[in-house]
Amino acid sequence: MRTTILYHGNCIDGWFSAYFAYCALMEHGKIQMFPIAPSQANTWPSSELMADTDVWLLDVSVPAVNRKEWMKDGVRSIQCIDHHATSIGQWCKAKCDGPCVCENNPICTDCCAALQTWRHFYPDQEVPEWLHSIDRVDRWADVTYEDRCLREFLHDIARLPVQRKLKKALDETYNFIYWMQHHPEESMKGYCGIGEVQLKKKDAELLAVIEKGRSVVIDAGHLAEWRLPETWLGLTVFLMDTTDIILDTTEAAHLVFTSRDATVFINYRNKTFYTKPRGGIMKSMLVYSARSRGFNVTDGTIFEGHPTAAGASLVRGVATHFPFVSGVHSVNAKSGSEAVKSGMHSVNASHHEVVLKSAKKTIKSFKAASQNVENVEDIADRLEKCTVADK
Repeated sequence: MRTTILYHGNCIDGWFSAYFAYCALMEHGKIQMFPIAPSQANTWPSSELMADTDVWLLDVSVPAVNRKEWMKDGVRSIQCIDHHATSIGQWCKAKCDGPCVCENNPICTDCCAALQTWRHFYPDQEVPEWLHSIDRVDRWADVTYEDRCLREFLHDIARLPVQRKLKKALDETYNFIYWMQHHPEESMKGYCGIGEVQLKKKDAELLAVIEKGRSVVIDAGHLAEWRLPETWLGLTVFLMDTTDIILDTTEAAHLVFTSRDATVFINYRNKTFYTKPRGGIMKSMLVYSARSRGFNVTDGTIFEGHPTAAGASLVRGVATHFPFVSGVHSVNAKSGSEAVKSGMHSVNASHHEVVLKSAKKTIKSFKAASQNVENVEDIADRLEKCTVADK
């Protein structure tokens, strides 16, 4: 039996979901693993790579039309463990008017995907406390300072697969779980200590970076121009252009919420990519990340994900509406690489300029395997070799 695991890349919840599934399924045959961005189809593997395999979607979901295409192209089965509220409609067979009441809808929002994956594959084993910490952080619910410190340590591991270091990610995750099982108190203290050093350094840098952002109080003009529902009226939204900045959205939002009068935090950045097959056309998109303090940012907006932690990817030439970044009500907070074109809902002077300005940066990022999700085609051969022998 061959298995394909698609999971949320650069995400602790996504990586641990994938790891739990890998450990449970590795004895049954060959496994290939792909970190993906659920809203960016250019990061998904091709149907050909997944043909004749059983596909697991972990901490991600894809629309029904894509799943049907995969099945048509030879995928044997598709199973999903995900907890993003906006994914529920992708599995609603009856097109429910209101909340989905369909049986067997796999989307459960009660806890993070890693916790659900643990319970699926290891139903008789007690959930470890560190996994509850991952759950709290991923849903940003009752997060403690210790949770934030542990997050820093685990986030470095979760980024490894996107950096073409899958074997290292598997090994470091195994070591982490081993020590947490056999020496939980000492290990938690040690891992949190490492994470605390990183957290303090990051927070010092972020406090300086967020000074470049701006606060906007949403009025009727914003509602009309940015196509927002009336629930946004009067909210203070903190906006940041992070095209030239590597930003931890979750931690940055935490700092903003604890130091400023803002209900919603939104950062956006330009990103270029190539269409498939390999060597296709270079295009650009605007990638958004949003966090909130108890406010549903996904209702009637471009955002998908959790009500209080969501994102969006809008491709230029496909999307015609780019909220939060331009218009008569917004302050131009360009970072040097951008210029707002008068009368247009775009960040830069032209689509062509966007591509050229960020092309070198993107190619450099691909080579360095940094923050961008890598071209899946480039790493498919490596990941396809992820078999029992690798572990």
